[in-house]
Amino acid sequence: MRVLFTSCPDESAFPSMVPLAQALDAAGHEVRVACRPRFADVVTQAGLTAVPVGRDHDVWQAFGVEPGERAALRAAMLEPYDVVGQDERYITWEYLRSGYEYHVTWWHKMDNLPVISQLVAHAQDWRPDLVIWEPTSYAGPVAAKAVGAAHARLLSSLDIHGVTRGHFLRLGQRRQDDPLAEWLSGYATKYGTSFSEDMVTGQLTIDQLPGSLRLDTGLPSLPMRHTPWRETSQRFGRQRVAVVMDIEPTVRFGGYRLTVDEITAAVAQPDSGECAAVVHDGDLATFLDAVRHGLPQLVLPVYVDQPPLADRIVECGAGLHIHPHTVTAAAVRDSVSRLLHEPSFRDSAAKLRDEMLTMPAPAEVVPRLEELAATHR
Repeated sequence: MRVLFTSCPDESAFPSMVPLAQALDAAGHEVRVACRPRFADVVTQAGLTAVPVGRDHDVWQAFGVEPGERAALRAAMLEPYDVVGQDERYITWEYLRSGYEYHVTWWHKMDNLPVISQLVAHAQDWRPDLVIWEPTSYAGPVAAKAVGAAHARLLSSLDIHGVTRGHFLRLGQRRQDDPLAEWLSGYATKYGTSFSEDMVTGQLTIDQLPGSLRLDTGLPSLPMRHTPWRETSQRFGRQRVAVVMDIEPTVRFGGYRLTVDEITAAVAQPDSGECAAVVHDGDLATFLDAVRHGLPQLVLPVYVDQPPLADRIVECGAGLHIHPHTVTAAAVRDSVSRLLHEPSFRDSAAKLRDEMLTMPAPAEVVPRLEELAATHR
């Protein structure tokens, strides 16, 4: 079986893809990872075959967006994906449609237009049996449809895209106006096929979150245990409190009222005791690493999928979160103190760890993906 992986341009989902890609390779399948040229060395370092596609350039500049305009455009990136957890009675089709129209232009096209043609050309030449794609890498299902391959989404966080799409379809059953479907339909037609809803949500969704943290989308799903690409015991082992922040997106989406250095200083207390905790911005890999180690978490979410992910850790009792606009050194210090000294957080984190350990490992997921490819071959 030939398997092609594809991710979004900032490659933030790549670490989540590596263990599954390596498991497929170990099972004797041919695996390739489509990526921007600048990221090819990282793919190679993971022991995988890189396929450079697209161009390494500033997509904002390509769309003629001046630096001063970018902050406002990025600030709108929550809509319509902020409907997760909202009361269905207050979610409207008009709100969702407006959000999709915005994102097709200012997010999804910007991420995918530079790579679609070359990715499809490679797929037509190599003929993969299965394409595995990150939820915003719509070039993946376009390429899969173009060559008749099976395809699956590999989630890089909570499935906010699946939930939002479910609401949109529920509310717009008799409506024809669908910005996302219209955009993808154009590519489907170009490559000799037609749009189908799986181009938005996949024929199968691979989810690495423990069941108690997942969102109910009603979509066909396959759980897979989180396995870190690089061992994180050194990151979490000796430090009583680990602070793990992705600086670039934290700054890009408005940041906090205090610096990351100030956050670190706030938790560097000599009386932190023998327990451990993790402070982070809601990145899924860090989130799942903490779950894997059974550690309580303080999440300082900044954008898109991070706030609802932070809500889930609070709901299950294994952590706390603080809104980025209200983050202060005192609030961080007090929250970490609670995580370290209130046993309920540690107990709940241990339950999450045990739940994760019951999930199938990447190697155990491979046979199900083989079945998916065989079904659509």
